[in-house]
This record gives sequence, C-alpha cells and structure tokens, in this order.
Amino acid sequence: DKESRHSLIGISGYHATEQEGRSEAIRYARAEFARYIGVQVAELDEYASAIYGKASGVLDPTISGKSQSSQETNELVSRVKPKEWYFEKQQGVCRGQESGVAYQYFVLADVPVEEYEKVQAEKENRRIKKEAELAREEERIEKEIKDLAASHQTALLEAEALLSKGDPMLALALLQADWSRLYDAGRGLQTKEAGGLEQIHSMQRDIPVRVGRVQSALLVDP
Repeated sequence: DKESRHSLIGISGYHATEQEGRSEAIRYARAEFARYIGVQVAELDEYASAIYGKASGVLDPTISGKSQSSQETNELVSRVKPKEWYFEKQQGVCRGQESGVAYQYFVLADVPVEEYEKVQAEKENRRIKKEAELAREEERIEKEIKDLAASHQTALLEAEALLSKGDPMLALALLQADWSRLYDAGRGLQTKEAGGLEQIHSMQRDIPVRVGRVQSALLVDP
C-alpha cells in the first residue's frame, strides 16, 4: 500500500567499490528519515529501544558510520528498506592514464508510516514525563525552601534569646551554623531554580545584621 509508506531518496558520493556506494546511499536515506521525524540519527536506536524493547540484530552501518562493519540495530531503523537502486560509474583519468573506477549510488527506499507515528508518540510520551519530573523537582525545591525558611527564623529567634541571656558567643555559633546551612543549600540550587536561590540569598542577608548586633554586645578585655 503506497499510502501507508514514506518514500526516501539516498545519494552517495563517489566510491571505489559498489558496496561503499550502496552503504552510503542507504545511510543517507535513513538520515533523511531521522530528519523527517525530527530526531538525530543517533537517537533512533534509543527511541526504538523504548518502542520495541529490544534490538533486532540486523546489521546496519548507518548509525556509527561505514567504518563499523557490524552492530546490533533496532527494528525501527531496519524497516527503512531499499526498493530501487541506480548507479553511475565514472572512469578516473590522471595524466592521460586510467586511474580506476568510481561508483555513485542512488537508492529509493521507503518506511512504514506507522514508524513515524510511533516515534512521534514516544517523543510526546517523553515530553510528558519530563514535564512531570520538572514539576516534582519544583515541588521538592519549594518544600526545601520552606524548611530552610522555618529553620532560619528559628535560628534568628534563638540567637536573639541567647544574646538577651548574655551568651553572645553561643549566639554567634548558632548564626554561623545557619549561614552554613543556607550556603550549602544555595550551592545545590545554583543550576536548578533561580527563584529559590534568591530566597536563600535574602535569608543570608539577614545574618550579617544579626551578627553585627551580637558583636556590638561583646566586651573585649585587652
């Protein structure tokens, strides 16, 4: 059924052997299939593993290049099938002497439409999963910030109480521990969530003010 299959054209460069020309032509056609469905050639194997669950064992030189003679590939890639071949043969000439034959191959290949639909469905499934993971991460960060804010307020109140009781050194130690906790949390959020990071910086700015109040209460005996 022609309507149920996509047609692809592959063209090779000039090669010394017919096998090299055919390999490059079909590799080009499969790369065109990858571009058509919107993924990188190297991603085809990953998508197919998710779609089909296992490798098909078909030898395919298209993923890692023609220098690799054999590898396991997936059913998705292997279903890009050559239908018609055409080649041109050129005779090389150097200084009036024949220098060998070069082959250029053209291939008409096709692939079932359902393969395109399967990859699009898998891409959408991955997008949904990624969004869900991001939402869970944002929820975790939000909870972490709330816990940090609660600990920070407790530390400030306890430091104030210690100062009023005449124990400024213990108050300083408490504020230092609070600073270290906020610093460690900020480092963990540097590449994740800018809003949460700004909240941590805001809490950190409270601490030097409190430290200054404690230090002003200290009497240093020369």
